[in-house]
Amino acid sequence: MTKQEWKAEVNLKVFKSNGLVCVIKRNPSMKYLCGYVEIPETFNPIRKLKKDLYSVPFSVHGGATFFGSIGDDRLKFVGFDCAHAGDLIPSMERINEGETYRNMDYVTKECEELAKQIRKSCKG
Repeated sequence: MTKQEWKAEVNLKVFKSNGLVCVIKRNPSMKYLCGYVEIPETFNPIRKLKKDLYSVPFSVHGGATFFGSIGDDRLKFVGFDCAHAGDLIPSMERINEGETYRNMDYVTKECEELAKQIRKSCKG
């Protein structure tokens, strides 16, 4: 990544994958991306895990770090962020060797994979 690559990306992306709403938002101060995927209302086991994110049974970048609403209280989301060890944080003044910027394409693919996992779990 060039130091300025993230500036060419949008700050918000909303799309559907596997019939579920996916949202990607940029953290306003640190500038890293966060991905969110809708949890269907009918999928009660996950919707009840509000207090224990670490038991959310999905594999996603850095693990699930969010469960809740992101605007519309009727929709619940599982989310993840790209601000973990080894992730490049765009607002940082220097790029540390070995850090990787998780760009919009990367986060989109992670959301799509998470949507597949959620949809598969809803069927089971």
